[in-house]
Amino acid sequence: MRRTRHPHRASVETELDVAVAAGRVVIVDLSEASFINSSIVGVLFREGTAPRRIIAIAAPPGQLPRRLIDMVALTATVPTFDSRDAAIAYATSGGEAS
Repeated sequence: MRRTRHPHRASVETELDVAVAAGRVVIVDLSEASFINSSIVGVLFREGTAPRRIIAIAAPPGQLPRRLIDMVALTATVPTFDSRDAAIAYATSGGEAS
């Protein structure tokens, strides 16, 4: 698992490419991110709608990243969960909501 506290578009795209090339299940955990901008949201959208990319996003309610994700309705496209544990449970169940 790799963590980035201050994600930037290029580093997020690179990390996703590495994870997917390694055949990993990808969960983007924003629980420790204090800020994301529209370029990160754009990456999450593109990668979340591409086959075999992002499986889930973990973003606690009330924090800035989640408010932005909710504002642009990314939750309608990419499964988004309030906690890392919920996102992991979803991903390990084969994408079935519990």
